Amino acid sequence: MRILITGGNGRLGRTLAPLLSKHGHEVTIVDQSAIESAHPTLIADIRNVDAMSRAVDGQDVVIHAAALHGVHIGTTSERHFIDVGVLGTHNVLEAARAAQVTKVIYISSTSVYGISSTQSRSKAIYVDEDTPLCPIDINDVCKVMGEQLCHYYRRNFQVNASILRVGRFFQDDWVTFNLRKLSGGVDIRDVAQAVLLAVESQYTSEGTFCVAAQTSFTRADIPYLAEYADDVIEQRYPGARVAFARIGRSLPKTVHRVVSIARATHQLHYRPQENFAEFLERLKYTGTGVPVSRFGSAPSGLSI
Repeated sequence: MRILITGGNGRLGRTLAPLLSKHGHEVTIVDQSAIESAHPTLIADIRNVDAMSRAVDGQDVVIHAAALHGVHIGTTSERHFIDVGVLGTHNVLEAARAAQVTKVIYISSTSVYGISSTQSRSKAIYVDEDTPLCPIDINDVCKVMGEQLCHYYRRNFQVNASILRVGRFFQDDWVTFNLRKLSGGVDIRDVAQAVLLAVESQYTSEGTFCVAAQTSFTRADIPYLAEYADDVIEQRYPGARVAFARIGRSLPKTVHRVVSIARATHQLHYRPQENFAEFLERLKYTGTGVPVSRFGSAPSGLSI
């Protein structure tokens, strides 16, 4: 298929393009700045409706990954967030409608639930696609509005738009990043795999899917994760406490949420490969937990 990736110069685009190409798809990437890529590239701003119409024309699938992120809050105006996240998404969907593309995949975020590790709460929160949305900042608001535009174009123009609510894949230090996989974090390579599955899925009904790492937590663990997460982690991942102690780290006392990927697993056959369990096994035997690269994006140098 002919696939256009907006925001193709971002972390996800740079990981996704070679994966799609490897699976036989013709990939074009579009970004507002010059791109060094092995794939055909277009320089265009998603805020320009005519530019997006030209970019989308002739494509079978559009993956809309262009966006600002939470890290831009405080350095970027709210108007700029709205221009990119809402107006830009409208332009992409309108161009897709006019070009009659087969599928649009909108990259949203689990931040739409408004659940933060900095919030004080008596228990952790279990999150799935039916959890009420509660945006708390302009980035969250724009993601929710982007999702609503997808629903609008589904209902009124029969645009096949799927929404992937992706967990945090921006990397802290290597250990902290892998601990985040217990509360909705995810490896960028697993996100790319989820997008590939959404592209190639024969599941015809448009849907919304949470994309995060797999955990061993159950609903029964939820009341205890806010205060006794270290004990729960040790129970679900035996040997974790000793493995972390060997590198001078402690298990966290709090895990603020658990993100269910059951729908993506069932309907898209999503099976993340870089979970906390895999990290822990490597940590036990190598002392670093650093994986061998599966494709395109090496974990060394904090390149996620």
